[in-house]
Amino acid sequence: ADAELSYAPSALNILHNGHTVQVNYDAGNYLTLNGTRYELLQFHFHTPSEHAINGKLAEMEIHFVHRSMESEGMLAVLGVLVYEGEEDNPAFEAVWQHLPTRESEEQTFSETINAADILPRDHRVYQYMGSLTTPPCSQGVSWNVLAEPMTLSRTQLDTLHAILGNNNRPVQPLFNREVVQDSTANP
Repeated sequence: ADAELSYAPSALNILHNGHTVQVNYDAGNYLTLNGTRYELLQFHFHTPSEHAINGKLAEMEIHFVHRSMESEGMLAVLGVLVYEGEEDNPAFEAVWQHLPTRESEEQTFSETINAADILPRDHRVYQYMGSLTTPPCSQGVSWNVLAEPMTLSRTQLDTLHAILGNNNRPVQPLFNREVVQDSTANP
């Protein structure tokens, strides 16, 4: 399935919840998956990644958490793997300027953040049903890991890792979950 994104800029609402740095997103932004619309609630960071490609973890993973706009409130998470690149990624500048270094309440800054700028251009995803990786580890989550990764500079990665340490849930056994690679292209 192709992830259809409708994201506009949001105020920068950022907090450190003791587990990760989280950016709460303004209302009215959504993702459409297999005909179901999910509103973007927040995105947060894991260092290193929680998904492994061919057994290897990425430096970081960003999770964009969405809730179905239908009554059952199902969750869909869009995951993006992040590797080390040559230079700073400008899409993250506002977030990195205001990274809370320890547990804190939400703070709102005048800069805006645009989730659409953070994501790679190719929206093909590996899709499977799984659970949340943070407590309460609820089941029934539609996981969508983008096939195309992104890069941040070594400095950007080190800055976040210094704050979070290793906050990834170890890779779980596949059991009988089916991982489907999307074959449609999305320019």
